[in-house]
Amino acid sequence: MSDPMATVESLKRQRDSGSAPAMSPKAAEFLGKVTVAADFKPHLDRSYVVKGWLNSGAMSVIFGDSNVGKTFFALDLARHIAGGSEWNGRRVAGGPVLYIAAEGGHGFGNRVAAIEDREGLPLWCLPTAVDLCKSDTDTRALIDLVKHLASLHGGYALIVIDTLARSMGSGDENASPDMGAFVRNLDRLRAARTASNCKLSQRASFRPGRCGLGACASGRRRLRTRTTARAIGRGREGASLSMKPSPSDPPVTILDAMGDPNLFAPWFRDPATWQGWRAFLAALFGLPMSVDMAELYRRCTGRSEPPTVPQTEASLVVGRRGGKSFILALIAVYLATCRDWLQYLAPGERGTVMVIATDRRQARVIFRYIVALIEGVPMLAALIERKTSDSIDLAGRISIEVHTASFRSVRGYTVIAALLDEQAFWPTDDSANPDAEIMAALRPAMATVPGAMLLCASSPYARRGELWRTYREHHGRDDAPVLVWNAPTRTMNPSVPQSVIDAAYERDPVSAAAEYGAEFRRDIEAFLAREAIEACTRAGPLELPPVAGTSYLAFVDPSGGSNDSMTLAIGHRAPDGLAVIDVVRERRPPFSPESVVEEFAALLKSYRVSKVTGDRYAGEWPRERFTVHGVSYDPAAKVKSDLYLGLLAAMNSGRVEIPADARLAAQFLALERRTARGGRDSIDHAPGAHDDLANAAAGVVNLLARSPAPWLIGGLRNGEWLDGPGLVAEREVQKEELPFYSAEGWSH
Repeated sequence: MSDPMATVESLKRQRDSGSAPAMSPKAAEFLGKVTVAADFKPHLDRSYVVKGWLNSGAMSVIFGDSNVGKTFFALDLARHIAGGSEWNGRRVAGGPVLYIAAEGGHGFGNRVAAIEDREGLPLWCLPTAVDLCKSDTDTRALIDLVKHLASLHGGYALIVIDTLARSMGSGDENASPDMGAFVRNLDRLRAARTASNCKLSQRASFRPGRCGLGACASGRRRLRTRTTARAIGRGREGASLSMKPSPSDPPVTILDAMGDPNLFAPWFRDPATWQGWRAFLAALFGLPMSVDMAELYRRCTGRSEPPTVPQTEASLVVGRRGGKSFILALIAVYLATCRDWLQYLAPGERGTVMVIATDRRQARVIFRYIVALIEGVPMLAALIERKTSDSIDLAGRISIEVHTASFRSVRGYTVIAALLDEQAFWPTDDSANPDAEIMAALRPAMATVPGAMLLCASSPYARRGELWRTYREHHGRDDAPVLVWNAPTRTMNPSVPQSVIDAAYERDPVSAAAEYGAEFRRDIEAFLAREAIEACTRAGPLELPPVAGTSYLAFVDPSGGSNDSMTLAIGHRAPDGLAVIDVVRERRPPFSPESVVEEFAALLKSYRVSKVTGDRYAGEWPRERFTVHGVSYDPAAKVKSDLYLGLLAAMNSGRVEIPADARLAAQFLALERRTARGGRDSIDHAPGAHDDLANAAAGVVNLLARSPAPWLIGGLRNGEWLDGPGLVAEREVQKEELPFYSAEGWSH
């Protein structure tokens, strides 16, 4: 067999002498480049950017699913190359880096801010979109810019273009002609030799398959010391790269996060004051405990052995200023950012952390803590996709939202955590939104998400409702499915001065025992039983029309139109003595008091009522305004608490008929009886609740109790004749049915 190289050399000599077979100029050019395998020699001194992984002058692609951490990965690589430090155990040829952040925005800035020791780092960032596909102007401008910057520092070791989609203009990354133009322009940038060691990388969003990193911040803890994703195998220039969390990376516990200066440590600068909460969190997440933590656990839970697995439901019964709201926020942020929930979410589905309170204003207390914790940590702030006044959308399809206490509003969600704030003060028997119904609606929303948590926190109040039931059934039981943590204020927050607590006990020991001692109150009980209210409720209609020949009385509860409702109740006394409430009206704020007075006056006149009784609210203005509209106004002789006491006797004896108004019934049910230190009972609504309708209804019932029954002439008591009003009064005082004489004869 002839020598291959001799054959090639013979052809080249024929070409040069003009005796070779005819060939095109291009073929002759190719002939000049032909060589044989034996002439190739190894080049072991090839320069690299990252040894064994990225060579100088190469062009590579980073791709993976959305939200798996591609930008974190690219930035981590860029930071190590710019700093000349070893990357993932591989030597690095350091040099300046240009990072073209075509997506730009605050998210990229937050990611860069997460890089430690970035002062003086030769990492240049261009946060703007470029068109390297359709626009020759952008390509030329970028080449000129790179040349100019490179002239200042001798060239770039790495150029990153992030992302492919945002650097193609109107081009289609799935169309071959557009991708061809894009790659040619990258070659132009590389051929310009603007960098001595130029590595071009574009970060794309192709989808080769699921990559399970999600929004998990445990893989993003420190850009200085570890990467956010690990390469599978050994990457080469021109090769694709898939990413997933390293199986060797231990999970970041919530206690780790509290002590990590790159996460939440700045919020826990005095560890001694947080020992109580560290013990609770260890119990909640099934983490190892020290001897002191285990002893505190036994004291606060009444249990003997700490749990070894995470809990799915817990109730915190802790005194005021104990730190409940902040700890709930910490748990919410940890679950939202340090856990990967994507495997439990269907396509298009978002996992939700719900912050639930009696109203949005109260829920925003926890929400503000959540926002501060996320925005205060740059690597977590980078996860924010969208933020409003009451919600945050995070990478990894997780949202944190504020909700009011309604069993309807929590349906239809996939809940990874529900935080119920001040649950002891939620409505307990409100027919619209009882606390039990809300809990029942939440549990199915969490059923398909392993590790989801239902957390209730409150200072204690009355011995009723779901918080009291949970405490009564689960506190002190090792086998209970719900962890109940009961602790006074200073156990959980020693920074609260003892003098403040001592002064509170001096003023009102019973109240202070609940507020700071975390003891459920024994002096508060429900005022009206549900059974008594239902027995007095008519089936219908909601309002009874005026009836000729019937005398009506009315009671109004005025309001200035800003905070409380303005309410009116009109009723009459039936021939058998039954106090009938014909109609109740409520106008909720905001409203114009003058307009409501005019409306109520017209309604009163339709029932032939020329005088209305009301409380002494706001001095003379109710009297003046009703008088303008032809209705006189008399201040009530009794205070509100006494009106309710009069209502109690009438309802318990079944001598009242009320309309089937859900809000009226709910306000009756929410009334509380408190016993003061002097032994006197006081009746009022619960904190945060309202009783405007109940007050008007109680007022008219008291008025009707003092009025004689229709056609009542008189009666006998111990042989003594009494006229109608006198007989009614005696019947009320004696609490007995005295015989009376009416137009229909003698009766009882």
